[in-house]
Amino acid sequence: MSALLNGKLKYLFLVPIIILIAFALFFEHAYAEIQREILSEKLVDKEKELELIAGMTDKYVERDKDWGSYDYAADIAVLIEDIDAMPNVYAALYDENHNLLSKRLGEADSRLLNPFNSPDFVNAVGRSEAGGLTVPYDKGDGQPPIPMYCYFRWVPSDPSAGNRLLLVNGVSPESVVTKPEGWLAAGMAAQTAVTFLINMGFVVMLCSLGHVYKSREGKKWRGPQ
Repeated sequence: MSALLNGKLKYLFLVPIIILIAFALFFEHAYAEIQREILSEKLVDKEKELELIAGMTDKYVERDKDWGSYDYAADIAVLIEDIDAMPNVYAALYDENHNLLSKRLGEADSRLLNPFNSPDFVNAVGRSEAGGLTVPYDKGDGQPPIPMYCYFRWVPSDPSAGNRLLLVNGVSPESVVTKPEGWLAAGMAAQTAVTFLINMGFVVMLCSLGHVYKSREGKKWRGPQ
């Protein structure tokens, strides 16, 4: 084996290693992309949930002409609290003065997200009827803040209405509980390992053939000198 490591052919052993690293980087990137796609889909779903609540509220207000006399906040709060109960999902209902109207899951916990701690969020809800932005969320566990992707919507849609309500929800990367199937990860690992072993075998074989060829060339009879 030591003979195979002498000469230029020894550099062929780098080829399987490079291929192994390339496969590992590719699969890592592919896995991250899958997670990003799942998170993106979840963001769209949560945005649609708020739009659905806001749309229903607008229809009832337009039909019954009872904004200000009927307690819409109580009905909306129930829906918002159901969303907030989902794992690693944030949802809350506020009044125009940023007072919390819905109950938060674990509301006694001071580490609960308050988007109004972010100046960017305060500015956004002050100048827009709806929108989305990323709010840093410090969980108070000694780790760096994680991004919370928030979406907000004012109701009713009529900006001239008094005592409007602000609906907010958000998701973080930690809310993605769906993972790629185990067989997919196992298949990726198996493919990488088999490819590495096959390529390494080819390299050993090439180096052996090269060594044998050189040995035969050295023993070839060249006639009288």
